[in-house]
Amino acid sequence: MAKRKLSRKERRQQEEARKARIRRQTGWTEPQPSEEESIENSLFDPELRDLVASFGEDAPEVISGNIFEALSASMLWVDEPEFEDLIFDPVQTTDVFIEAATEQGWAPESIDQPGEEELEAFYFEIFPALIPQLLTPEIRQQLLDGLEQISRRFKQEGEPEQALQASFLRMFLKSQSEVELWGMVGLLHAIFRRTLATGFSLAEVFAELGTVRRTTGNDLASTIEAIEKGGVGQRLRGLLEGLPGLRHFMEKEVDEVWENGLAAAFSGDLYLGIYTEEEVKRGTQMIEESIAPAIAAGTSPDVVLEEKGQEIVVKVDGYVTGLFATERLDQLRSHLNNIVRENQVDQEWFTMVTLLRGYLDEEDAAENVQPFLVRALFGEVRRAAEAVSQEEE
Repeated sequence: MAKRKLSRKERRQQEEARKARIRRQTGWTEPQPSEEESIENSLFDPELRDLVASFGEDAPEVISGNIFEALSASMLWVDEPEFEDLIFDPVQTTDVFIEAATEQGWAPESIDQPGEEELEAFYFEIFPALIPQLLTPEIRQQLLDGLEQISRRFKQEGEPEQALQASFLRMFLKSQSEVELWGMVGLLHAIFRRTLATGFSLAEVFAELGTVRRTTGNDLASTIEAIEKGGVGQRLRGLLEGLPGLRHFMEKEVDEVWENGLAAAFSGDLYLGIYTEEEVKRGTQMIEESIAPAIAAGTSPDVVLEEKGQEIVVKVDGYVTGLFATERLDQLRSHLNNIVRENQVDQEWFTMVTLLRGYLDEEDAAENVQPFLVRALFGEVRRAAEAVSQEEE
C-alpha cells in the first residue's frame, strides 16, 4: 500500500524532531555572523526588504532568526512544485554513496538496516563530503531559481515567514563560493535522499535488463520486445513518470552514448560491417577525387582535408542516402540482430547498437540513423586504408 503523503504541518513536526536529533548527536552549534556580515545587512537586498517589511513590528525578531533554522527548514520543501523534479545524477549519486559508505565500514546492503537515529546521523555526516562531486553548476542554478520562485509563492499565499526563509537561504547560497557549505542545506539533503532511492531503483532495473538479455540469448529484436512488453519496461516507465527530472538525466546518458558511438564509428573503433567491399571502394574514390588535385599541387593532406572536409561530407551523405532505401534498412535491422546474437560487437557498444536498432523501428528511421551511417562509411574506409597499408609494409 502506498504511504500517505504527509501534510505540511506533519512534515514540519517531523523536521523539528529531526533537527533535535541532529543537534543532540552532532553537537551542532549555530554559527554567529560577524558585525560586518550581520543578517541585518541583508536588508539592503531589495528582495528581502519587502519581505521583512511585511512583518511590521515583528521584523527584528524574524531577522534575528538563526542560520541553522533557514538551512534546515528547507528540507520541508523537497516535494513543493519548485523542487519536486530536482535530482542529482542518480547513477553517480549511488556510486559515490556506496564508495563513501564502504570506506566508513558500512556494507552497502545494510545501509537501510540501522535504527532511524543512527541512519540520520550517518547521512548528516556523509553528505557534505559528497556534495562537491554531485552539485553541478546547472543544479546550483536550478536550486537558486527554485528558491526565488518559492519565496514569491509563499508570500502570495500569506506565509511571509517561509518566504523570508527561502529568500534568505537563496542569498546565503549565492554568497558561498565553497561548495562544501551547500552540504548544510536541508533541501539538498532531501534531494540527495530522493536521488539515492531513485538510483537504487534504477540499479534494480538495469539488473533486470541484464537478465532479459541473457534470457533472450542476446537476440536484439527479442530483447527490445521483452523490454517493451515485460515488467522491466513498465518499471522504467513508472520511474520516469513518477520523477520527470529523471528523464533529463536519462536523455543526457542516451545523448552521450550516441555521440560516443558516432565518434567511434567515424574512427573505425566501432565496426559493424555495414557496407560491402564495393561500397567502401566507392567511398574511398569519392574522398580521393575531392582531395587528389590539391595534394598533387603540393598542399598538405591535413590542410586539404580541412578545406575540403565539408565538400566530402556532402558527397558521402548523398551517396549513403541513395543506398539506404526501405529494403536496405530492413537488411540493416537483421544485420544488427545477427551481430548482437552472435556476440560480434564489443560489450561497450551494446547500448549504442541497441539505440541504433531502436531508431530503425521509428517512422523516420532513415533520417534518425543517417548521421551514424555516414560516419560508419568513413570508418570503414579508414579501416580498409589501414589494412592496405599494413599489407604493403
